[in-house]
Amino acid sequence: MSDKKRLFENFLSLATLQGLNYILPLLTLPYLVRVLGPDNYGLVAFAQSFIQFFIILVDYGFNLSATNQIAIYRDNKKKELKVFSVLL
Repeated sequence: MSDKKRLFENFLSLATLQGLNYILPLLTLPYLVRVLGPDNYGLVAFAQSFIQFFIILVDYGFNLSATNQIAIYRDNKKKELKVFSVLL
């Protein structure tokens, strides 16, 4: 596979994923507010933001270092698998 084709496929898949990350919450938000009601939805949103704070605190920089290591060892499957298995 050529580098240009791989780059295009990676770009297309990431763009699709980012697009879905923007569109799906916009589609589900009106439904959740209608079903839960504004008061209960506010409690759910507060709980999510509270949990997200701790997720960011624990995960700070972890995904960037792992991505860097996988990119470095992309041609060596044994080392790449070792980096991947340590992350899980």
